[in-house]
Amino acid sequence: VHLADSLVRHEGIGYSGYLGVSDVRNTADRFGLTLQQLEEITNRLPDRMKPIGELIGLDETVDPLAQVAALSTANRKLLQVNEELMQANRQLEIRSEVLVALERFVERLDGRGHMTDVCAAASACVKHLVSGTAALAFVQDRASDCVYVGSPDAPPQVQPSAAFDPSDAQPDPRSALTAGDTVPGFSRSTEHLDAFWRRIVRRPQTGALWSLPLKTSDAVIGAVLVHAPEDTIRRFRDARAECEVLSAAFGKAVAASQQRADAQRTTEELADLNRRLHAAQEELVRTRSVSMISAMAAGAAHELNNPLSVISGRAQMAQTQCRDEETKRTLQIIVEQTQRATGIVTELMAFAKPAPPDPAVHTLAQLLDPLCQHWRAGLTAKDAEMALHLTDPNATVFADQQHLRLILGAIVSNAIEAVSDRPLHVQINSPSRLSDEKVRIVVMDNGVGMTRDVMEHAIDPFFSSRTAGRGRGLGLSRAFRLTEINGGRLWLDSKPSVGTTVTLELPARPAGADQETSSAGE
Repeated sequence: VHLADSLVRHEGIGYSGYLGVSDVRNTADRFGLTLQQLEEITNRLPDRMKPIGELIGLDETVDPLAQVAALSTANRKLLQVNEELMQANRQLEIRSEVLVALERFVERLDGRGHMTDVCAAASACVKHLVSGTAALAFVQDRASDCVYVGSPDAPPQVQPSAAFDPSDAQPDPRSALTAGDTVPGFSRSTEHLDAFWRRIVRRPQTGALWSLPLKTSDAVIGAVLVHAPEDTIRRFRDARAECEVLSAAFGKAVAASQQRADAQRTTEELADLNRRLHAAQEELVRTRSVSMISAMAAGAAHELNNPLSVISGRAQMAQTQCRDEETKRTLQIIVEQTQRATGIVTELMAFAKPAPPDPAVHTLAQLLDPLCQHWRAGLTAKDAEMALHLTDPNATVFADQQHLRLILGAIVSNAIEAVSDRPLHVQINSPSRLSDEKVRIVVMDNGVGMTRDVMEHAIDPFFSSRTAGRGRGLGLSRAFRLTEINGGRLWLDSKPSVGTTVTLELPARPAGADQETSSAGE
């Protein structure tokens, strides 16, 4: 029965409803039937079927019109089945092309994490997928408030979102995030995106411009723009599921890049905070050290003044009563050395207890011009140079004028002494102010510079890196202390054989001056 059922199914004679039909030749072989015997049975089937057909009425004449209608219906069903098969085949082709494009995307990205790299890789894959002539992708990163653009046809760009403000007549790529067809798939770009394309790519438009949204967590964060023929895009217009996969893959890569950027930004912020904390700790230690030494110097100076006065007075009295010239010269040396010691004590007192500042507002030009002229007049070397550069001549500084002269004098004196045998070049700059409340004065020299160890102690009182004829090492210490009591900061940056840069940061105006001016205006 099984062999007979398989045979009539194979010859197209009938259908019993049984699905488990086997191969006729294999089944016949199991019964010991040869191929020739099977063919003889098959050839006799029409004669065997004729009496059976007459028995059940299959020999009756068929109406030609009914036969034509039946054939037409069968043909329509066959066409429908064929179209469904062709559509399924097209879907499989598109799905295969999308998978190849995603593989190219991963290979092109090659582990690079910057969002412009992700955009460039995504646009290159879409360009290849739809046989486009040019493509780009953009993403808006809300954390940094920047728009990232990547393209195989243009250099990567990172621009602030404000640069695309439509009120400034600039093309705003963010319009693609909310306007138009945001369903995953290719849609016509807007006029605004056309203008954005021309601004970024800077090449003539070839073909229609299409956009593919980029999504992550159901939020549209950007788009891929591509110039491609419409008939090529039409193949993908109905492939929503495949385009959804493509868009989601690009979006996940962007999200991973954003997470890496956020982690790197957090790491950099923590490192910067750590550096600032370390600098603040060092400055606090230095300030405490200067304060302790100042207190010690004040006490020592007070205790030394009386003995020095007695020594000097007694030596002068002995001079008036002495007849021996050699003894007089010896007493004169004692007087001179006591006067020198008194000068040192006076300098220690000035360092320990400087005069309270009498701050006032001065313009930098009025303050620095005469000082530079004075310093230039003291330069004897023919190839010495002292330059003054003021970015904002009208910038002001709020400090004690005499203190400022002492501070800058100590800094410039150190710069001149550090030059050694090379041509002297000193620059005094006032770069753009840090803010409306602060102003900076930068003194740069081309001297021998300082090693790290020397720079760490350069502001310490009584420290000097010079051995022969060394000074008392109070110049920069006194400058640091005077800067501190005037509400400012002073720090150094130096490299051996390159030179030293001293930065002085001071108030630009009295605290609360802006509020008072604003209140008066109101």
